[in-house]
Amino acid sequence: MNTPNKHSVSILRLTAPDLPEFARNLRESKYELTINRLLYNNWPNASAQLAQCTKAVQGGWNDANTDTWKVVDNESKEIVGHLALTRKAPSNIGKVKGYEEELHPPVPDGMNEGVFRAVIQAVERLETLRDAKHFGDSSPSDHCIYVSETRTKPSKETNRSHP
Repeated sequence: MNTPNKHSVSILRLTAPDLPEFARNLRESKYELTINRLLYNNWPNASAQLAQCTKAVQGGWNDANTDTWKVVDNESKEIVGHLALTRKAPSNIGKVKGYEEELHPPVPDGMNEGVFRAVIQAVERLETLRDAKHFGDSSPSDHCIYVSETRTKPSKETNRSHP
């Protein structure tokens, strides 16, 4: 006898009305990342984090080379995770207009400049080392299953500044 899975999910394309919830879920999923405690001034700086997550979500949504999917709980119909697949960039990407700005983007409001620049440099190094050939024309660029709402969230007492 087959018992239905209590936690069955569906993977569906992300739609425009999903973007605000997707950005909030993304921000919530990043609260526990240690690097964000260093990256954001006045931790947890929820407004700066939400602004950055919203910008990232909209950027992925508008990127013709990225397909974004949502993981939906079949019972509650809530988004419980996401997956993004990004097609490989052309080999002449260094010649694409605006690429230099991508390598040296302005520091987003609310972020520690030194930590931000270190993260960007690390990503650049990882990009040069990554061999995504085994993914064909696409490679997973982002994935996350959101933590349950019962997890501990930062309290106002954890606010602090990083020089």
